[in-house]
Amino acid sequence: MGGAAGLPSLSRQALWERLEAGGMALTINRRLARFLKNEYDRRQWGRGLMLWPTPEILPLSAWLERAYGELLLEGVPLLLSPLQEQVLWERVISESEASPLLDVASTAALAREAWQLAHAYRLWEPLQGQPLHEDGRAFLGWARRYRELAESLGALDVAQLPDRLATWIRQGRIAVPRQVLLCGFEEPTPQERALFTALEAAGCALAAPSPPDQAARAARVVFSGPEDEVEAVARWARARLGADPEARIGVVVLDLARLRRQLERVFAQVMRPGAGLPGIPSTPLPFNISLGEPLSAYPLVDSAIAVLELLQGEADLGRLGSLLRSPFIAAAEAEQGPRAALDAALRRRGELRVELRQLCRLAGGAGTRAGPRAPLLAQRIEALGALARANAGIARAPSRWAEVFFAALSTLGFPGSRSLTSEEYQVHEKWRELLASLAALDAVTPPLSLAAALARVKALAAGTLFQPESPEVPVQILGMLEAAPLVFDHLWVMGLTDEAWPPSPRPHPFLPFSLQAKVELPHSCAERELAFARRMTAGWFRAAKELVLSHPQREGDRDLAPSPLIAGVPAVDASRLGLALIPSYAEVIHASARIERFEDLTGPPHPPEQPVQGGTRVFRDQAACPFRAFAVHRLGSRALDAPEVGLSPAERGRLLHVVLARVWQALGSHRGLIETGPEALSALLRAAAEQAVEAAARERPQTLRGRYADLEKARLARLAGAWLEVERRRGDFRVEAVEAQRELAVGGLCLRVILDRVDQLPDGRRAILDYKTGETHPGQWDGERPEEPQLPLYAVGLEAPVAAVAFARVRPGNMGFRGVAAGDVHIPGVEVHPDWQGLLAHWRRTVGTLGQAFAAGVARVDPKRYPATCGHCDQAPLCRIHERVGLGPMEPEEE
Repeated sequence: MGGAAGLPSLSRQALWERLEAGGMALTINRRLARFLKNEYDRRQWGRGLMLWPTPEILPLSAWLERAYGELLLEGVPLLLSPLQEQVLWERVISESEASPLLDVASTAALAREAWQLAHAYRLWEPLQGQPLHEDGRAFLGWARRYRELAESLGALDVAQLPDRLATWIRQGRIAVPRQVLLCGFEEPTPQERALFTALEAAGCALAAPSPPDQAARAARVVFSGPEDEVEAVARWARARLGADPEARIGVVVLDLARLRRQLERVFAQVMRPGAGLPGIPSTPLPFNISLGEPLSAYPLVDSAIAVLELLQGEADLGRLGSLLRSPFIAAAEAEQGPRAALDAALRRRGELRVELRQLCRLAGGAGTRAGPRAPLLAQRIEALGALARANAGIARAPSRWAEVFFAALSTLGFPGSRSLTSEEYQVHEKWRELLASLAALDAVTPPLSLAAALARVKALAAGTLFQPESPEVPVQILGMLEAAPLVFDHLWVMGLTDEAWPPSPRPHPFLPFSLQAKVELPHSCAERELAFARRMTAGWFRAAKELVLSHPQREGDRDLAPSPLIAGVPAVDASRLGLALIPSYAEVIHASARIERFEDLTGPPHPPEQPVQGGTRVFRDQAACPFRAFAVHRLGSRALDAPEVGLSPAERGRLLHVVLARVWQALGSHRGLIETGPEALSALLRAAAEQAVEAAARERPQTLRGRYADLEKARLARLAGAWLEVERRRGDFRVEAVEAQRELAVGGLCLRVILDRVDQLPDGRRAILDYKTGETHPGQWDGERPEEPQLPLYAVGLEAPVAAVAFARVRPGNMGFRGVAAGDVHIPGVEVHPDWQGLLAHWRRTVGTLGQAFAAGVARVDPKRYPATCGHCDQAPLCRIHERVGLGPMEPEEE
């Protein structure tokens, strides 16, 4: 622990004695305060004490706020909260001429930071006469306006508080402690120096702990990449902890924000391989990562924000899906299955946005045969809808919006009925604190709309880093600055490449670069960063008994070199560090397994009296891969639909089916088509397209409206009209059925199908047509495993005699019939088959074999063409085809 320059230096023993005597310690940050408190407690416990007074160890910022709070009754100015400061800066910038070109919130945060630096380093006066660049002049104008606004409110902010307290200390308005120990202030700012001087002048004795004097055994380790480095650090920490459970272990990560998730995952796997598995008691992990995550990243807060978004009357489908599956709303466990089914149903509808009233209707089971899906959810959504309507289009004070938001969360039963874990409870309390903080904005902002208030809450949650409190743990994973004042038994500093250490300068964009370099502002210039890095590096050698410095040789496609500040440390192989060899949970299971091999290729037979769900797709899937058919149509395994912007090709095809069905219901026959005049036919097409789109709009109101709906109607009428010109070239026929539902018995299966169209030919036989808007060809009916067995199945399943089957390809620029027919049937584009009855017999045998296999439960993993057949199949996680292929070659014909 380094002390402030120019102050009397204390040994560690003297530090503890001063604290035991009632002295106060002020630290540079909260982590150092907690570290000293834990060290003090360990010392008292080691002395055999059972009870002892709590030492007064505070971060400087906490002491400043406490001292200010003691004067509240004496009429001191209002202290702005960080949120109030941000809002005032945003107001100033939004009123400026440059606001249309700026991200106001980000610019306000930068300006607030520059304001704090200007006060901490005494830059305000020099700025007035300094030649400024354009950004600097803009900041100076904003700062003057910000100061005017704060003064008009009778307020001061955190940047001004140390100077104001120093004044009050000199005036005798604040009682100062007898002695204060300053910990971690190796480079106090001019503002901090002035405050400390005021304390000394008021009779407070200041001192600082001396730096640690232990000399570390240092080693440098080189890794091939960052992943290997993280893995080695975790195993090293596990080994040191296993050798001494009381050891203090530190891991310093230069780029902690980027590597946080990876560090958390790898350390959890190495420190507690079975953590999180069912039946394993939940105990705290022995490591702590200093950098918190945005509050919005926690699932509980994400669910809360999703609830508040519903107040706008609609929600994004993805956000709504996560809310439906969330455990943090009422009756989540009781309606878990129905809500998951509701999420799947919403995805099938395909709307990217879901209106609240539609959600309420669907949750209540409207339009379904199975009855209510999630009635408890429907009741809550209906009540939330009433709250949304009551607050629509109204501007309210932020405090009033906080009340509305709390009411909305209560209406949906947030945070759920199950008991919260310790972490979830802390997150919930922080979230409530965040919502309550909106009330502080009443003094600095006019009434807000719902959208503005919600945007403010979301920005707050995204910008608030939060780390739940945890028991004291032996392994600390820290950022560079947080680790500087701490001491350890073992310390590892990772990522020390020449690109990262010394760090590159990052001067503040709103302050003159020359002025920043002159006062040695942090990150101001390369010389400042080099001096800082040298001092930090020297501190690591005194901060632990064992020191490991590491760096990767390569990241991605870039070669990396060690930092020149550590290049002189002898390099050793990682194996000499005594890394723990901890197998992963999967490796333990695999090592202890007795592998049994058996083939299970058949499931239970399909009940003969039960109709098959899925229609002709059962035969298509059985032909493609028996396992796919079994998984989809017997197990109900399906991937969730992925909605897209606008209509999907399949949806546009269904609309065309509806239009052509309506047109042929009106025309009735080839003669009806020929005898209908151009104007009447055009009117019929427009009416059919209008009716089809309006019917679909009831399910897709967000998509099929306005100009998009008009364009779709015009497209449908134009495409159907072009198809009718193809139909004119046919001989006589009568349309017997369109979109006709039939029950077919094929291969021992009973299935329900919908035939696009059945035409009766002059001799009484039928032609079966299937509309297609994509690429199709009759070759898809060939072989023992036809790719599209739909039309062959219709041909052999209908009781009436069939003389032709054909795809009706309704596609711009490529329209026409593609199919086969008996020798005496002539349809343009349809080929005559020389042995029509033989073809029907072949199809009867083929589809019969497929149906019998499905009925018998045949479910072997047998793709017709690997990997093409598996390219659009969503069952790979279930059948694990890629693992099977990896164990050995597939059958030659299947490859």
